[in-house]
Amino acid sequence: MNPEILIVGQGLAGTTLALQLYRSGIPFLVVDNPSISRSSRVAAGLFNPVVFKRMNLGWRTHDCLKEAMSFYRFVEQLTESSFCHANGMHRIHGSADERKLWDERLLELGWEHHIEDTLPAENHPWLNQPFDGARVKSAGFINTLEYLHSVGNWLKNQHLLIEATFQYEALRTSEPMLQWQDLQFNKVVFCEGFKLAENPWFPESYLNPAKGEVLIIEAPDLPQEVINGKVYCVPLGNNQFKVGSTYAWNQSNPLPTEEKKQELIQALQKMLCVPFEVIDHEAGIRPTVIDRRPIFGASTLHSNIFAFNGLGTKGVVLAPLLTKEIAQFFLDGTPIPEDYSIERFQWKQSH
Repeated sequence: MNPEILIVGQGLAGTTLALQLYRSGIPFLVVDNPSISRSSRVAAGLFNPVVFKRMNLGWRTHDCLKEAMSFYRFVEQLTESSFCHANGMHRIHGSADERKLWDERLLELGWEHHIEDTLPAENHPWLNQPFDGARVKSAGFINTLEYLHSVGNWLKNQHLLIEATFQYEALRTSEPMLQWQDLQFNKVVFCEGFKLAENPWFPESYLNPAKGEVLIIEAPDLPQEVINGKVYCVPLGNNQFKVGSTYAWNQSNPLPTEEKKQELIQALQKMLCVPFEVIDHEAGIRPTVIDRRPIFGASTLHSNIFAFNGLGTKGVVLAPLLTKEIAQFFLDGTPIPEDYSIERFQWKQSH
């Protein structure tokens, strides 16, 4: 069967979309050069329903969490791998006000599914917690590197992944089909991260790229649990943790910097009461959308060329539900919710 859809990019967005198309019975092919963008591979893979600043639940939290857990368990079985860790997260209260809000939320209907009572600081002597801390029980993480690697291998075994650099000029758009490398497609979906800013099919400005840097540390006295304070610590096994993350706007250089390394080290020194050693330092460019919501939709230049991008820091929990909706859109034209439709920008530009 000839593929109907070409997906450009095998980061978090492209990988998850490919699997939802597979579940929906829509033939597809993925093309990716894994050396171009590292943001999905560098990401910690956290999923967390709580927005700590105002102690609110995130956008579409209930539906996203439900779909994400079901989806990642399906992928683990499909690829015979293990990368999803829904073990909760310890939050260090950032202030007296945050702790007060936390305790108030515990009394509100629905929050009992997400958070637990505040615990005194002495329960976690390896952490500096002047305002104590508590557990987000519906949080966790996926090992994004393992997820992308496992699915990539599965796609290759199914002959559904071509590892190559996609050249825009190689896409021929003679109606009614799109053509690339002697293959024909009904539609092309670009899931190429911050490279969307260079895509000639999307000349509009949707992105405000944010560079992020992370450390890999070794801390034998730190329990293997997710910790969230001024920075996060995500366990990698073997006494190692991924620590992050920084933000630097309008950056195109993907290389890590000494300045941000020291920023993360100083934050760790204030947060941890146990020794640690930095063993690696990584960076990536996040494809952040200017209004901080994902985008999906067609190019204004060609109705069968699409972009799916901007999943952001909540991408791990958003991607499964959004790609399920996108697959349904391709199946029967079910409208994409306005919240992440690319048309929200096109409407503004036309008025």
